[in-house]
Amino acid sequence: PGLPRVIPKGGMMIDGEFVPEDTIIAVNPWAQMQSEENFYPDPQIFRPERWLPGGLGPDSRASKNAILSFSMGPFSCLGKPLAIQELRQVISKVLLTYDLKYAPEFDPVKFEEGIHNMRTTIFTYPLTVVATRRQH
Repeated sequence: PGLPRVIPKGGMMIDGEFVPEDTIIAVNPWAQMQSEENFYPDPQIFRPERWLPGGLGPDSRASKNAILSFSMGPFSCLGKPLAIQELRQVISKVLLTYDLKYAPEFDPVKFEEGIHNMRTTIFTYPLTVVATRRQH
């Protein structure tokens, strides 16, 4: 998904439309990640609870296969396992080393309103915290 493909010899029908051979086609990743077929309800709203067991209710959908941050299949990002491991180590080290709390000026409402397209995680309002080194 998301990677270009070449239509085979003789062409093919896609969603009722004929596509001639040798045509390069691809799924638009942004459209795939914003589709209600993959993420329902509210595909464009930051709703992290959609990933919890039970999601956003019995009719909700959260398709992990539609998230293309690292792509998928044989051509996926070779660095994904390293990136995930690095994230685990850094987050673990920060949580073990520091006590974290929101900074006094932090506004959680503005922060949540400033999150756009949760699959690319664009923040327009900073998450400010105070980190205090733990005394071991």
